[in-house]
Amino acid sequence: ASSSSAPAAPGKDDDDSEDEDEDDEDDDDDDEDDDDEDDQQEVDDEELEKQAKREKVVQKAIRIYFSKNSEERIPLAEFQAKLEVMGVRNFAPEKLGYKTMEKFVRGQPEQVLRYRKKE
Repeated sequence: ASSSSAPAAPGKDDDDSEDEDEDDEDDDDDDEDDDDEDDQQEVDDEELEKQAKREKVVQKAIRIYFSKNSEERIPLAEFQAKLEVMGVRNFAPEKLGYKTMEKFVRGQPEQVLRYRKKE
């Protein structure tokens, strides 16, 4: 059971390191992007599987935590820190395919947690 009154700050995407190597070839970059998108699609399927596995691990930790602390309410701004307490290290919603922590929380089934946005 979780509720919140604060929106999540957008996370950073640290996977930009590949782009730095191609900065010198900006003129030819447009032609190469088409090939990269085809390769990216193959990686996306694998990444989706990884994201699903990661999400199941995080959901399990959340379920265990709330089974012992069923009445606790966690503000969204503090949820990532609370995940550390639950044993989830280096959590980032982007690793699970969510753009923000709020989208991650809203995307969870009610059996895992409930999200209520307070005005």
